[in-house]
Amino acid sequence: MDRKKIEAARQAGILDDAKAAELDAFLRAEGDPGASSDNESLRFLANFNDIFISIGLVLLSIGLTIGSALLLGGTGSAVAVLLPVLVALWLLLEYFAGRRRLLLPSMTLSLLFTGFAMMLTALVASGFGSLEGLGTDFLDKASRAVESFGFWAAGGALMASGAIYARFRLPFSLFLMAVAIAVGLYVFAFSEEGAGPIYSGMASFLIGMGTLAAAIVFDAQDPERKSLSSDNAFWLHFAAAPQIMLGLRAIFSGSTFSTLSGPEAIPLLLALAGFSLLSLALNRRALIAAGLLSFWVAITAIASPGGGDGWNIAVPLLLLGGGIVLLGAGWKTARRIVLRFVPTAGPLARIFPPEPA
Repeated sequence: MDRKKIEAARQAGILDDAKAAELDAFLRAEGDPGASSDNESLRFLANFNDIFISIGLVLLSIGLTIGSALLLGGTGSAVAVLLPVLVALWLLLEYFAGRRRLLLPSMTLSLLFTGFAMMLTALVASGFGSLEGLGTDFLDKASRAVESFGFWAAGGALMASGAIYARFRLPFSLFLMAVAIAVGLYVFAFSEEGAGPIYSGMASFLIGMGTLAAAIVFDAQDPERKSLSSDNAFWLHFAAAPQIMLGLRAIFSGSTFSTLSGPEAIPLLLALAGFSLLSLALNRRALIAAGLLSFWVAITAIASPGGGDGWNIAVPLLLLGGGIVLLGAGWKTARRIVLRFVPTAGPLARIFPPEPA
């Protein structure tokens, strides 16, 4: 039985989360070849039609924006131009996310709605709510408005993505919420404390760890990794991982943009290895995937022989690529080894699910 049918029945309300998990477990026990115990299945793409619709939605939103500007731009109000587009996008969300439950089109609309809401909020709050006199430099001034008033842009994005999650319970909207909160915190760190926490990576690391903690809360609600909580956690892990890894690299190198020396690369590599073990225990590959660039930088600083530029590139790639292939092929075995050191009962057992034999 196709797993997508169970997921579709669950999202349509025919099966609740518990019954869907029971049916999936039953089919897996019966040897159903379509069953999967992978908690990171990318279920947002059913077929090419979803991609086709998503492309159309992007083009439609551009056309709506231009048409609204032509019809209502004479009012001189950004609200008059952008608000109809937001209303149209919400109505499309009601159809594709609320009624049809097409995930990729719903994600596309969520991204568009959040982006337009962010722009409108930033424009109005920054004093560019009137379009009079802006002329051909409108986009430049709008861009500077968003940059200068990052709090308002982040606030608009947070409100929009929060509304989407409250109405449709779309897991992807949690990713957008996490990004909006992160942007707001980065603006705060930059404006109130100076650029130090930003450039040193501490802000990125702490914000990423906070997002990771939120992801783990959702994971703990669903040890079987079968319900909507698992999807929510996936997108929060996806938002947390790059920030943690970039933060770690900056902390050990002294700056986000500086290169690593051999002595600096060793503690970074150890820290990345620690987060890889955590990723294995959580049964989430996002932390490892997000750290690939940092792994490559650290390995390059430590292991590259002095055999010329070609070997300086080839050796780290061989080590990194071979490690990924081995870990991916033996993921379940590696998890069983790591889980030997994790309690099999209590709260930690809900966070670090056992690996079936």
